Amino acid sequence: AGGSAGGGEGPIITALTPMTIPDVFPHLPLIAVTRNPVFPRFIKIIEVKNKKLVELLRRKVRLAQPYAGVFLKRDDNNESDVVESLDEVYHTGTFVQIHEMQDLGDKLRMIVMGHRRIHIHKQLEVEPEEAEAENKQKVRRKTKRGKKEAEEELSGGAPAGGGG
Repeated sequence: AGGSAGGGEGPIITALTPMTIPDVFPHLPLIAVTRNPVFPRFIKIIEVKNKKLVELLRRKVRLAQPYAGVFLKRDDNNESDVVESLDEVYHTGTFVQIHEMQDLGDKLRMIVMGHRRIHIHKQLEVEPEEAEAENKQKVRRKTKRGKKEAEEELSGGAPAGGGG
């Protein structure tokens, strides 16, 4: 009884709390699939190879927003991960939660679980790099807070909270 002989710090204890799925989540990455749609309460393995989509999904998971919209493509022969036009996919899809993500370098393999039906209204363009988004925020802040505070932030100071 007691103690661990392995020299580790003991067992890792995690609380099993139910994850609450947001009722409204307006902006989602779109994953287009062929032939086999994802239905609510179904679990499916999806592989994504498109570099921009892989980066977006990695960023969403890092930001604790592991959600996406999975939509079935109208053309079964189209093997591309991304859609150029919303006419390429059916407008009703499934809101999924990414339960597991295996980063295989050039592609992502994800285990997703469908939660509910969703409808797509419009396509949004994504900022290609987080750094560009941060630079845009800093430029915007420079006009709001004054040049001195923005220079402090650019030189490595912590961003001020609150403000609006």
